[in-house]
Amino acid sequence: MTLQVINNLGQVVHQENIKNLLPAADYKLNLNLPAGIYVIKMNVDDEVFVNKITIE
Repeated sequence: MTLQVINNLGQVVHQENIKNLLPAADYKLNLNLPAGIYVIKMNVDDEVFVNKITIE
């Protein structure tokens, strides 16, 4: 699985390749980013999942 954090300018500000993550497992991101709205994009096999997060 590849996880990307994208800022409001479309720039990838964080990226991780995650291996051996079990389904429904929790995964904690330690991000040191300025306050704002970001997009989390996860590529899992042939599927893409996208969610917005807000960092205050």
